[in-house]
Amino acid sequence: MKSSLRSVVKTAAFVAAAVVLLVPAIAAAFSVDVGGPDKAEPDTLVILEAKGEGVAFKWIPQSGTAKYLRFESRRKLAFVPPENGEYEIMLIAAGVDDSGGVAIATHVHTVSVSGEVPPLPDPDPIPNPEPTPSVYGLDKFARKNLSLVDESAREKAVDVASSFEAACGRAVGTDSTVAKLNADIATNNARILGDDRESWEPWLKALQMELARLARSGRLVNLEQHVAAYREVASGLKK
Repeated sequence: MKSSLRSVVKTAAFVAAAVVLLVPAIAAAFSVDVGGPDKAEPDTLVILEAKGEGVAFKWIPQSGTAKYLRFESRRKLAFVPPENGEYEIMLIAAGVDDSGGVAIATHVHTVSVSGEVPPLPDPDPIPNPEPTPSVYGLDKFARKNLSLVDESAREKAVDVASSFEAACGRAVGTDSTVAKLNADIATNNARILGDDRESWEPWLKALQMELARLARSGRLVNLEQHVAAYREVASGLKK
């Protein structure tokens, strides 16, 4: 008998795979059943267990789109149905008949899944890109010192920012100089501010003093550095 059992276990995979051919030819000496629910809700764990005297088992899903997890002993099968429908699973069991030969038994178990399908989770929000770090701190300086401008004239802050940005755009990639860039900005500001020039004078003087301080420290010398600095100014005025 022990020799027969070893033979059954060793050939169980082959027998299970060929069950369609073998079942008509071999009468089962035992029966097999499936324990577990026949009804479930979507997105819930379903565990089925083989009931019978078989020594080797194979589960074959016949329908449904679930992902199945077979336990090491293969007596159990677990799955989570993602949607409503009929989930048919065939259980094939191999055992030993009274004469010591191989016997096959099968059972088809159906789990009817019905209920509200859980909504898909919202995708993770796309994080905002990290802001480009300020090199000179002129964005904060420009914004903070807007208090020097008469409140009635502060509405032109965005226009002044555009003046700085436009001048920088014209200077990049050319043979321009710092002097030409400064002259371009001064001309644009005078045109944009018009009668509000006097209200913006304290802010402009404060900016000139800060730029002079940076120049003395050696941090603001060439055209590229001035473009970066003026773009920080524009960024601060737009916030």
